[in-house]
Amino acid sequence: MILTLKEIGSTPNSTGSQLLMDGKPFCFVVEDGYRSKKIKHETRIPAGRYRVVPRKEGKFFYKYSNQFGHAFVPHLLDVPGFEFILIHIGNTIKDTSGCILVNRFLGLGTDNNYIGSDSSSVYKLLYSLMRAALERGEEIWIEVNRNPTDPTT
Repeated sequence: MILTLKEIGSTPNSTGSQLLMDGKPFCFVVEDGYRSKKIKHETRIPAGRYRVVPRKEGKFFYKYSNQFGHAFVPHLLDVPGFEFILIHIGNTIKDTSGCILVNRFLGLGTDNNYIGSDSSSVYKLLYSLMRAALERGEEIWIEVNRNPTDPTT
C-alpha cells in the first residue's frame, strides 16, 4: 500500500493536505506548520518516503485498543529529527505533535489554521484497510510531498 500526502496549503502554524491511497484520493490531513528549526510539538515532518508499521505500545495504542479494539496504531519509521510519528484521530493542530491527523473535511478555522472534521470515521476506515494490507503481507509506505516553495522539499 502506498499512501501519498500532498500538501494543499499552509499557514504559519498549520498545514492542510490530501492523502491518496494507491494514487486515489482518500481523505484530508491536518498537520503542524513548517518551521526552519524544529520546535517540539509545533513542527510538521519533512518531505520524504517513510515506512508505516504497526505500533503496539504507547498512549494512542492503548486508547484505540480499548476504544475500538484495534491491534495497532500506524507508526512512521525513520522520520529525521522526530520520534513516534503516528497517523491518528484529531481535528486541529492542538491534537498533534508532528503527527498526521486524518479527516473527511478540511477548512480554515477562525484562528486561520487548518481544521478538519469527521476524523474518527476516516481513521477507522484507514485502519481497517491498513490492517487488511498487512494481513496480505504488504508493506505500507507514505510519501510526503511538500509544495515546491517549501525549503524542506
